[in-house]
Amino acid sequence: MKWTADTVTLADGTTVTGAGGTRAITTDGRTVLRGSNFLLPRDGKLYHWNDTGGATTWTLPAGWTAPRLYRLTDTGRQFVADLPVTAGRITLDAAARTAYVVTDGPAPTQADPQWGEGTPVKDPSFHSGDLTAWSVTGTGATVTRNTRGQNELTMAAGTSPAVSQRLTGLTPGTYAASVWVTTPTGRAATLAVTPTGGAAASVYADSSPLTDNLGGSDKNGTTSQRMKVLFDVPAGRDSATLTLSAATGPGTVVLDDVRVVRSARTPLGGHWFAEDFEHVDAGWGPFAFGGAGGSATDPRTHIAQRNAPYTQAGWNGKLVDDVIGGQNSLKSHEERPGLVYRTLPQTLRLTAGRSYRVDFRYENGFAGDYRFVVGSGTTESATALGQARTATTFTKTFTAGADAWFGVRKVTAEDSHDQADLILDDLTVDDLGPGAGGELLVPQDRMRVEAVDSEETAAENGAAANVLDGDASTFWHTRWYAGAAPMPHEITLDLGAAYNVSALHALPRQAQSNGRIADFQVFTSIDGVNWGAAAASGTFPDGAARQDVTFAPRTARHVRLRATREVNGNPWTSMAELDVGYRP
Repeated sequence: MKWTADTVTLADGTTVTGAGGTRAITTDGRTVLRGSNFLLPRDGKLYHWNDTGGATTWTLPAGWTAPRLYRLTDTGRQFVADLPVTAGRITLDAAARTAYVVTDGPAPTQADPQWGEGTPVKDPSFHSGDLTAWSVTGTGATVTRNTRGQNELTMAAGTSPAVSQRLTGLTPGTYAASVWVTTPTGRAATLAVTPTGGAAASVYADSSPLTDNLGGSDKNGTTSQRMKVLFDVPAGRDSATLTLSAATGPGTVVLDDVRVVRSARTPLGGHWFAEDFEHVDAGWGPFAFGGAGGSATDPRTHIAQRNAPYTQAGWNGKLVDDVIGGQNSLKSHEERPGLVYRTLPQTLRLTAGRSYRVDFRYENGFAGDYRFVVGSGTTESATALGQARTATTFTKTFTAGADAWFGVRKVTAEDSHDQADLILDDLTVDDLGPGAGGELLVPQDRMRVEAVDSEETAAENGAAANVLDGDASTFWHTRWYAGAAPMPHEITLDLGAAYNVSALHALPRQAQSNGRIADFQVFTSIDGVNWGAAAASGTFPDGAARQDVTFAPRTARHVRLRATREVNGNPWTSMAELDVGYRP
């Protein structure tokens, strides 16, 4: 190695100089770096970078005759052009701050990256940049790169596309399917899974009210949040179809990071909803981080695991147990002030005007640190959680407002005292019916469609069974493709047992008015043979809001809805969901 005032010469003859204030590297008689631009040789290839962009000219290595330029991307090389050679030199016209490689002749074939390898889903995060691994129906679905350089599935405004994929290699049992979603208010984005030979399951989001404030999340600062659905693969089967779709509406739906993992269900124990935190595959069950402490740091809340005696009260001065029941509980450790966590519409959908009872067991090191909050949009009501150094049951009954949710808020400073810890476990929610009290709902999974006069299954999925699937984006529609069946139209439900029936709750088709019922009648029967006079009749308005038909309670096992006129005078009928109310 030789040194001069502004030049270093290496043993192989390569020189590095800063003469004139510009750094340059020369090897084998060729300049390979000038300032911040370079064409560096490595492993038989030449790598190019130009900080400001534009055209630069370089000398090729001896013997190169067919140089080809490729852009380097996170999904592999992309061919740009064959480069003309003049007197052993080439000119590269490069975009600023973009990586390129030059090869002599065609570059080697790239290996398949096998996005999603080891999981049931191919290309689950859309890294390929396209939808080759997915089947697409409709228009408007595309893979879009966001401002952070992340590929996401987007569904354009005014479109209703669906992308699906057949999952194989599954084993019998319960799985959790999830996806991160952002959707405009009022536009339903749905994740659905249909196991081969099994029951379909779905979940939807129709708003994105909560900003992702997790400091370590690549969705930080967006309104993207996770939604999940459980599905069961039957014995002797090993496949399912997963579908992502969006209803027609304004604004863009964004979906990303599809995951399918083994899971298990929390036993309901007769409740409408239950979470014991024993089988949480990701996140905090029905809760999402509320943003306590801001978006620059991660929360101090996690699923705590039992490791007695070290995790339990009494060890080394611990005031409360980290785990109350089973092997896991939800623990908030000396959290920062603010909303620690809350439910979302896609994790626990609460209906405005209905009453709910929330129960959970908790331990709390000190009174005054945490509050249970019930929200309606941005409005909150709070109940202080008292000191509880042994497992204590908390109960709260409330009537849900619009955009309803519940969660926990920390109200004291993060350094107010040590062991400001809240442990929550065995969460249950019961739907008590309309806010006036008294009514309960027959669970949809106990009911079945007993009879229907017409359903469209040739041109669309207008099956009558859709009224009991819990998915507002699907609907029953009478036949229209091969000639419209005439009015009136009827759908009959078998409740599975006799109830003191007092109401029928009807959710109209959401995306458009076709088939929405105007004039209607409701009938009930004990035996499904003798029906008698209508329990109720009337006219529904043309809209997407749920319609509640109440009548004097009577014993019945069968309920029939008859449509006699459609809102636009058409001969068909549609309905998204039906629920039957009863008095205990």
